[in-house]
Amino acid sequence: MRKTISQVSVCQKLDRNRKPGAVLALGLMVFAAMPSTAFAEAAAPVAAPSNFKLALRYDGRLVVKVLDISLDHSVRDGAVENRTRLRSYGVLSAFKKLDQRASGTARLVDGEARSINFTHQNIDGKRDRKVNVAWRDSDVLTTSNPQYDFMGDPPASLAQKRESNDPLTQLLNVSLSGSSRDICKGTLKIFDGKQRYNLEFTERAPTELSKREKDLGLKTAVQCRVFYKEVAGFKKKPPEKQNQGLNRPIVITFARIGDDGPWVMSDVVAETSLGKARIELKSMTHTIG
Repeated sequence: MRKTISQVSVCQKLDRNRKPGAVLALGLMVFAAMPSTAFAEAAAPVAAPSNFKLALRYDGRLVVKVLDISLDHSVRDGAVENRTRLRSYGVLSAFKKLDQRASGTARLVDGEARSINFTHQNIDGKRDRKVNVAWRDSDVLTTSNPQYDFMGDPPASLAQKRESNDPLTQLLNVSLSGSSRDICKGTLKIFDGKQRYNLEFTERAPTELSKREKDLGLKTAVQCRVFYKEVAGFKKKPPEKQNQGLNRPIVITFARIGDDGPWVMSDVVAETSLGKARIELKSMTHTIG
C-alpha cells in the first residue's frame, strides 16, 4: 500500500510517543486503555430500558483510519456485562502494534450501573499487562500481572476508588440516561485499577443527525463537551498538564435508538498533540426487551 506523507508522519509520532495518549483515553471511554455515584452533580438516570444488548463497532481516525474498536453492552434483570477491544489498523500496524481489551460486570442499583469487576489487558509484545479491579463492600482491590512498580503521585485513595466506576460501566450509565435533558450532566468518576480520572461535562445541545446516524436508525442526537481531568494515579504534574494533552474539551455526540431506547456514543472528536482524533460509530446491532 502506498503511504502518503501525512500518514507516515502521524504514525511516526505515535511510535515515538509510545502511547497514543488521547486516542487511548478516548478508547478507554469506549473501552480499554479506553476507566461516585456516576453522576456526582446529576439525578440518577430515569426511564432506561431494563433489558437490552448492544454491539457497537467504531473506526478511530488520525488523518486516516488507525483503529478498530468494538463495544458490547448486555443488561438483563439488573445484571450487566461489558466488553470492548481496540486494535491498530492499516498503516498504523506497520509502526505500532496495539491490542487492548477490557471486560467487566456491574449491577443496576436504582437505575444506575455500579461496577463489580473490571479487567483490562494491553497486548503489544513489549509492555503486556493484565489488570483486574474488584469493587467490594469496603474495599476496591487491584491485581496486576506484572505488578505495577509505581501507583502514582499521589496514588488513588480508597475514597477516590469507592466513589468511582470502571470506564465501561460509566459509559453505560450515559446510555441509561432518560430524555435529552438528562444526558451529559455532572462528572463521570472513573478508576481503571491505577489511574483515577474525571470526565467533566460542561455543556450540551441538541444537534442534527448526520446521514451516517440516520442510516444506522438513530432518532435523536445531543452534542456534549467534556473535559478530561487527572485526579490520582499519575505522575506528578502541574495542574495545567493534568489533561493528557487535551487542552480543549472533547466533543461527543450521543444518539438515541428509537424514541425511548438506550443512547449510544456516535461521534467523538478531540484535538490532540498528534492532530485531530476522531471515533465514529460505523455499525450497530441491538436487541431491546
